[in-house]
Amino acid sequence: MTDFQNNSRKLFRALTTRVVSRNKDFSRFSDSWVRTVHRRFQVVSSLVREAGRLGGVPDTNCWILRQGDAVRFHLTCPPLLYSRIVTLQPHEWEWLIQHPEIQVLFKSQPHQALCEG
Repeated sequence: MTDFQNNSRKLFRALTTRVVSRNKDFSRFSDSWVRTVHRRFQVVSSLVREAGRLGGVPDTNCWILRQGDAVRFHLTCPPLLYSRIVTLQPHEWEWLIQHPEIQVLFKSQPHQALCEG
């Protein structure tokens, strides 16, 4: 299990630094675990885009809840009736919190203490 987690972490980092691209390296993405990590990368990347779009909407909130090693990330926008909850692995959370779109939302929150990057 640890090998799977280490390999997943390495592939996720390769995707985030654009060392590996699904389009360029398509043959490498035939393994199911590689496709799973790529899908996780797409989900986490979409959180950054959504936070960027919703950041200017009043009453947009985001917060986290830690559950063991995992982090449950909540993003809500009541005026748009939008809510999204994603459970993240520690390496996914570390990458996500580095983005300014996410940091802006946390800085606007009164319960900043929940954000421990």
